[in-house]
Amino acid sequence: MVSRRKSRSRSPVSAKSPRGKSPARGKSPGRGKSPARGKSPARGKSPARGKSPARSATPSRGRSVSPPAVETTKPVKSRGRPRTSPQKSPARGKSPARGKSPARTKSPARAKSPGRPKSPARAKKSPAAIKELSADVVDKPLSESPVKSPSKKAEIFAEKPETSGLRRSGRSTRSAEDENAKQVQALIDSTKRGKKQATGFLTNFGGVVTIIFSCAFFLVLPILCTKTSCTLSSYKTVSLNWRSYIDRDAILIYLGFVALQLLLALLPIGQQVDGPPMKGGRHKIRTNGFFAAVSTLVALGALYYFQAPLDVVYQKFIPICIAALGFGGLLSIVLYFTGGRAAVSTLNPAGNTGSFVPDLLRGRQIAPVWWGRVNVKFVFHRVTLLALLVLNVILLLKKVDAIKQGSALGVIFACGAQIWYALDYCYCEEQWLHSFEYQRSGTGFHFIAGCAVWPFLPSVLSKFVVDHNVELSWYVYGAILIVHNFGWVIYRASSSQKAEFRKNPLKPSLSHLETIPTSQGKKLLVSGWFGWIRHPNYLGVFIMHLCWVALCGNTHILPLFFPLLTLLIFVEHSLRVDLNSKERYGAAWERYCGRVKKRLIPGVF
Repeated sequence: MVSRRKSRSRSPVSAKSPRGKSPARGKSPGRGKSPARGKSPARGKSPARGKSPARSATPSRGRSVSPPAVETTKPVKSRGRPRTSPQKSPARGKSPARGKSPARTKSPARAKSPGRPKSPARAKKSPAAIKELSADVVDKPLSESPVKSPSKKAEIFAEKPETSGLRRSGRSTRSAEDENAKQVQALIDSTKRGKKQATGFLTNFGGVVTIIFSCAFFLVLPILCTKTSCTLSSYKTVSLNWRSYIDRDAILIYLGFVALQLLLALLPIGQQVDGPPMKGGRHKIRTNGFFAAVSTLVALGALYYFQAPLDVVYQKFIPICIAALGFGGLLSIVLYFTGGRAAVSTLNPAGNTGSFVPDLLRGRQIAPVWWGRVNVKFVFHRVTLLALLVLNVILLLKKVDAIKQGSALGVIFACGAQIWYALDYCYCEEQWLHSFEYQRSGTGFHFIAGCAVWPFLPSVLSKFVVDHNVELSWYVYGAILIVHNFGWVIYRASSSQKAEFRKNPLKPSLSHLETIPTSQGKKLLVSGWFGWIRHPNYLGVFIMHLCWVALCGNTHILPLFFPLLTLLIFVEHSLRVDLNSKERYGAAWERYCGRVKKRLIPGVF
């Protein structure tokens, strides 16, 4: 009895069958011939089976053969398996993940492993695993899975400016922003390349010669075309006294006129429009040029009514012209130094070479703005046209007595044509914002001094008609009027078409025009006025200038100097515009040039 109790305490299995008499222990065919146990690749290759701490801790592995069959169920239960026997589970022999998963050696808690719910086979064949997976996903915070969280994705996209821009804006806005970014980058790169250009003595000397030649070129016609004669031989009678050219009253008259126009430009009267997209961005511009023109005419009428000495402008015509040229030179120098502190995006690539004289000529900025309100380029260009208006009105008032008698028809046509041209610009001055001169040309000595002295060149023609009392036949005036109006129609219609297309290419009234798309997202007009020649607006202005010269008659040859000068300027501008457009648009511009062969004059150039 004592021995049997001891054996029961040692082995609970031996209580049912004694060791020596049990035939099933040595002859069990099921234990040795089980195909599932011997052929299972997962049992023999699993690294987890050999490294399990539970198998090394059992005391019954070395004493009997039977305990392994009983002990094999323990790791299955500890791993969170369902209550199924190992023999009935088909997943043990077919799962390739059990033998290859490195996570089994590192994580003893199989039920809490986040990797196990990811297996689609296990989720389909064990409902308990599905419940555990859903519980883990619901209880797990979003911060633990940054890739799957929508809010995290939104934060990632918000940190990337290029991605957020694509999501916020449309296709057209995106292309405009990309183009602006490319233009600014190209501006910076070209500015850096420009500073590497030659800045030696020859460059500065050539710039000084250009300035002197330009000033002399602009002053030839006003100085040689006098009341007595208007020929090249008039240089013999030219005064050499500097007091004949520099006059204090003339300087004050011109400065007072510029101050008046600046004051009118600052008044909050007139429409305020968005400027065109430029390298420095958009800016607000008040287009009250017609208001300024009407106000100037009212002021002149008041001065004439109160018998102010308006004839002093006629008497000091050349000193006022020189004062305007000097003012333009000083303003260009001021713009040169203020351009050194301007933002990089507003700079002119051609005017930032590092050499003083070339940069002074070309201008360091495209369209400088002072105090956030004064667009120097836009306002000074308006001053040019209003100066032309004032000069012709004063010349017209000088012949008011002859006009009343009906004997000054030539003066009416000569002054009236230029007054109409100035008023037309002031009424449509917004269209000039879309021109090459405003958007691409720098604000330097060439532009400022040219605008300052230009109104005196066509005014010389009106002054010539007044001084020499030129009168032509009525049918000649009729023909000149028809041709002049034809040129004005070409100029105004082409400028309006271009401006409207730049503002809104999808406008219904422009839908019939044929265009060529460019890589910058813009389009080139290839029909309409710009399907005829490349620069029809230049041609229209040139035709009007020819008519102004025709009103001077054929008695003197020097007035022909003015249309020749205009032609040279327009040829240079057209070549510069074509070169710039070729650099910007590339193949699209070459296609346009293949369609439209001529630049300025149909069939000629």
